[in-house]
Amino acid sequence: MDLAYSLSIEKAVLSSIIFNPDEIYSVSQILKVEDFFLKAHQDIFKTMLELHDEDMPIDEDFIRKRSVGKDFNDDILIDILTQILLQMLKHIVLKLKKIQNSE
Repeated sequence: MDLAYSLSIEKAVLSSIIFNPDEIYSVSQILKVEDFFLKAHQDIFKTMLELHDEDMPIDEDFIRKRSVGKDFNDDILIDILTQILLQMLKHIVLKLKKIQNSE
């Protein structure tokens, strides 16, 4: 598999969890930290699991706070968050189209 494609999939998984934190249940049953290729993605997923285990919100702010003092690249988190916006845009566009078709 192409590495760029793999990293895009990793970003999509992580952004999906941030967008819908309940997804951590099903994702963590399938994927482990080591399944992510990029070390930063491993760290973010590990942080998400820790936040979940502590009944803390899995969101941008808590991920950043938990990552202070670690080898953390905020640009990678921003790139993941951009995936959320793309997912939300697709959802909104489809919803708009459905509304327009029903009129």
